Amino acid sequence: MLQSSVPYGSQQLPVMHGCGFALHWVEQLAMQSEELNVEHDGVLRKLNSLLSALNTNDRNRITMACTNMSAEARAHFAK
Repeated sequence: MLQSSVPYGSQQLPVMHGCGFALHWVEQLAMQSEELNVEHDGVLRKLNSLLSALNTNDRNRITMACTNMSAEARAHFAK
C-alpha cells in the first residue's frame, strides 16, 4: 500500500492509496479539557468509519456510518 500525504494547514494528512484516507488525532487538536479530547476523538473515529464506508460502495455500510456520524455530531453539539 503506497502512502503519501495531503497538505492540511501546517500538518500533513496521510493518504492510503487504494483504500481511501483517514484523519488521525494529532496533539494540535488537543484542548485543555480531557473530556473534550475524548469526545473529539470519538467524532474523529466516526468520521473515519464514514470515510472507510464510502470507499466500499456498500450502501448499507455507508447508511450505517452516516447514521452513526450524524448521531455523534448531534450528541457532541447538543452539549
